Amino acid sequence: MSDSQDQEFPQFSQLPAELRLAVWLLCLPCRVVEIDKFQEARFPIPDCEFTAPCKWHHTTKVNQCRLPRISQVCHESRQVALKAGRISDKSDVPVDAKWDSTLLKENLRVDPIPDSLHLHWDPSLTPFCSSGGPFKGSALEHLTYRASQAQGGSFMFYYIEGDLDNYDKRIKMKDKLGALQALQNAAVVMRTVVIHMTIKNARSTGLFGLLGDAPIQIVNVFDTERQAAYYDLAKKGEGGTFIIAAQDLERKSPFLDQATLKKRLSDIYGPEGANTLSLLYPAIMFRLCTQFCEQPLERMDDRKARGLQ
Repeated sequence: MSDSQDQEFPQFSQLPAELRLAVWLLCLPCRVVEIDKFQEARFPIPDCEFTAPCKWHHTTKVNQCRLPRISQVCHESRQVALKAGRISDKSDVPVDAKWDSTLLKENLRVDPIPDSLHLHWDPSLTPFCSSGGPFKGSALEHLTYRASQAQGGSFMFYYIEGDLDNYDKRIKMKDKLGALQALQNAAVVMRTVVIHMTIKNARSTGLFGLLGDAPIQIVNVFDTERQAAYYDLAKKGEGGTFIIAAQDLERKSPFLDQATLKKRLSDIYGPEGANTLSLLYPAIMFRLCTQFCEQPLERMDDRKARGLQ
């Protein structure tokens, strides 16, 4: 039989309704929902710019506010998808967890059972991204509250990495210990790897959800087997001759990442405070991009001849 025939199960419609609904529920993708705009959307600040392998907004656009693809299979699967998710908005957040930022996204679709929430926020943006008037709220406390309504949250290592007093003296990481302790299933993203491939090929790998509609994945640095699978895909995506924004795909030691995170937490909160944050774990973010934007639109020599390179 062909592969498609091997995967068919014609008796599915004959199963009891409650069993079919349970199967559709298990088919929902485990997505990472970004609650704020990513780094490339930030205002240019000296010493804070970096070269990215592609425009992250391609991934974000695919990932944002859409029903899972199983909703397109049949009426029954659509009802499961509609019932499982809800629209999450900043207006749903209590006063003590509100966050005032122009980078905060609104009307995000979140499926509380499989989804987790991610914060890109860089504290150096604070003076530039207030929505008017005195800056109010904490990005971390905002994430902590909204993550409690889903399967946990994650944030970027640079949130705690820099000397924040150089940017905004109103941010005191020492005051955020309680928020970090309350953050569920908290991953600290140490670095990001972009994987360039078609959605069809991504779907066939099974690494981006059953139907390829979970384009952002956050992987524990100690999950070396799963991590290796994503790195292999990233290397294949950069296997062409003309790559204009090659990534550093050398795998780092998970123990080094763990030590780096622990040292930074100890520097902020002291050894005793850091020990209360043992559930924080270092991770890598893998982002699927179908635009192949790390490759030139024309051959490199043609671009040079036209003064484009």
